Amino acid sequence: MKYTKFILQLLLFLSFNIFSQWKYPKAKKLTKDVVITYKIKYDKPLSENQKLSTRFKKKIIVSFNNNQLIEKTFTTKIGNESIVFIDYNARKTYSTYKYSTKKILISEDLKVGATKTTLLKGLEQNVAGVICDIYSRPSSKKNVYTTKKFGIRYSKHFSADGFLLQYGGDDKYLGGYTVIAEKIEYKKLPAEVFNLDEYSIKTEEELKDFNSGRRTQKEDVKVVAARKIGSKMPNFNLRTVKGKNINNKNLSNKVVVLNFWYTTCIPCKKQISQLNKLKAKFKGKNVEFIAITLDDKTRITRFLQRYAFRYDMVEKGKWLASEFGIQKYPTNLIIDKKGVIQYYKTDANIFADMSAKITKELSKK
Repeated sequence: MKYTKFILQLLLFLSFNIFSQWKYPKAKKLTKDVVITYKIKYDKPLSENQKLSTRFKKKIIVSFNNNQLIEKTFTTKIGNESIVFIDYNARKTYSTYKYSTKKILISEDLKVGATKTTLLKGLEQNVAGVICDIYSRPSSKKNVYTTKKFGIRYSKHFSADGFLLQYGGDDKYLGGYTVIAEKIEYKKLPAEVFNLDEYSIKTEEELKDFNSGRRTQKEDVKVVAARKIGSKMPNFNLRTVKGKNINNKNLSNKVVVLNFWYTTCIPCKKQISQLNKLKAKFKGKNVEFIAITLDDKTRITRFLQRYAFRYDMVEKGKWLASEFGIQKYPTNLIIDKKGVIQYYKTDANIFADMSAKITKELSKK
């Protein structure tokens, strides 16, 4: 009995110590979400071409509460942000895999950074109106400034304790830079700010399998179609460029028509008139027409000023195209009321064929 009690106490002690690495119980609990905007100051002036690089950091915005945090790093190009998400209760971190694969997040255990820092006792610095502790780095002249005011640890790759408000970094192409908090706001954020449903989350092992599959020779489109027809559509949570939420739940018991395309695809443009005609024919019926494009919102908006494409538009859909096995554009799918794929084709002339298939699926109970 004494041994069991000892084990329980030990486990509780270990659990508390691991947990206390990431939360500071003595800090005042946050009653609102916090949004911190960081500016990035490069050591040397950058050319316009360097600023167009995906490595260039224009600004960083970190939004958080007592239990979760999302960091977004923005570049000059709109829609090119990368993210890091931290779940403090689960002690997990999810981060963008590559700039070219926006919708894949790598899942890892939350760990203390490997870059060693040393607390400079007795020294403090004011950053954005917050008094910070100062940590030095043996290999850098740039100090690290943190605070425990917010009750959670946000230390990136540094071993420093507390929440980062200023730190330095180096890029082998763009040179050194300093990240400095310049604005701190307290507000109530919408729940979707911390929602990861639109992302595909993979472990390191799953990522290896994913990359291995991408490197293999692409299958014939007809082979992929034959395999996909009769299978369930994957789970997803989307938001159209006009702000409409689309997910498996609100598509339940509806016939769903998907078109995968991109704005510079000539066959895609040629098919738009047929797709618009298809949507007009089934107006008022139990059918959802959704266009999944590889482009970002800015490019879609410019495209729609020249071409009338009347489907609901979803931006940056490469991750979803991968989930459906799309290998050629445009590709059109019809999904029945039970969420099963019934039509999967890349044909140019699709109106009659798709019209007949939609009519058939609508007639089913």
